[in-house]
Amino acid sequence: MNDVRLEEALSASRVTVSASAAVPDAATTLREHDATAAVVQRAGDLAGVFTADAVVDAVADGHGLDSVTVADVMADTPVSLSVDATVADAIDAMARTGDGCVLVVDADAEAIGVASAQAIAALAATNDQRRGSRPPLGGPDRTPVGASGGAPGDPPESRDGDPTTAGANTYSEQGVCERCGGLAAALGRVNGRLLCTECRSL
Repeated sequence: MNDVRLEEALSASRVTVSASAAVPDAATTLREHDATAAVVQRAGDLAGVFTADAVVDAVADGHGLDSVTVADVMADTPVSLSVDATVADAIDAMARTGDGCVLVVDADAEAIGVASAQAIAALAATNDQRRGSRPPLGGPDRTPVGASGGAPGDPPESRDGDPTTAGANTYSEQGVCERCGGLAAALGRVNGRLLCTECRSL
């Protein structure tokens, strides 16, 4: 998964919104494109990035969304990566900056889209479903190799006793929470979703 081109985490088409657009209108644009982030333009120039998280923050802050524009809630332009970069490059950049997304640019340094942690998590989950789950090592009626015991089918446990994805080899099982989209050192599977410690406690 980590060597997948970053282009795979973008929407089918470039998603842009105007800096002067009302937040509800911009949120509708995200939904129509099944995207979690969009490039913000002002007079044709790159102005920032609008994310689904910005809508949540605006609501949590008590703003009347009809009177709030994209410019009021957009984030500064994040780190830019080439469309030929990999998912691993994006993960490293987000971990380094703390941003939840990276700007993806073409060979002319023109923004062509935004790759968010949520989009990468969704891509990883899709790849996992296509591959299908692997049978545990050890054979029928045996404790899977590396497991510490427990009933058949129980998830392996980490050192602190929480369910983890020990022995996992896909990105979705290494770092992006499928609820909040944040990067996490350890994830646990809850109702089929990989969640960080904070989201598992909700």
